[in-house]
Amino acid sequence: MEPITVRINVSEIVRYRTPELWETFVMGKLREAGVPVKGVLLYGGIESGTLMRRDDPEDFGVTIYTWRP
Repeated sequence: MEPITVRINVSEIVRYRTPELWETFVMGKLREAGVPVKGVLLYGGIESGTLMRRDDPEDFGVTIYTWRP
């Protein structure tokens, strides 16, 4: 299985004004991409594999999540 990469722009945070709503939004984006995320309203971790988060140095405001099985 190949790694899954999800890019999320910080500008989307405006719609999600609390950390809880932002976390739920990110979990949904990861799940849509096929990352095995635990939790519904609160992030419960990754069911398998490894999830890494980093900021994109070439695209200001973009966070990159990479899941590897």
